Amino acid sequence: MNSPRVLDVLPQLSGRARSALRTGGIETVADLAYWNEGSLRCLKNVGPVTALEIVTAARSAGLALAPEDALRPWRLDPERWG
Repeated sequence: MNSPRVLDVLPQLSGRARSALRTGGIETVADLAYWNEGSLRCLKNVGPVTALEIVTAARSAGLALAPEDALRPWRLDPERWG
């Protein structure tokens, strides 16, 4: 079963947030599950406001994100996120 596309599930995201997810290669809900607010802030051009926007929208949609103490996605799967 394929994971839904994150931008289809979170259509309310601002253009900046949508662009950040695309640039970071976060295409599906399963991809987003590797990330948390701290990890999102490591993406290019993502500051605290944009990271919080993505996290808040994901939680409102019932999506699970990585816990704050989780390893960064690029440490968990360097081939995918490195």
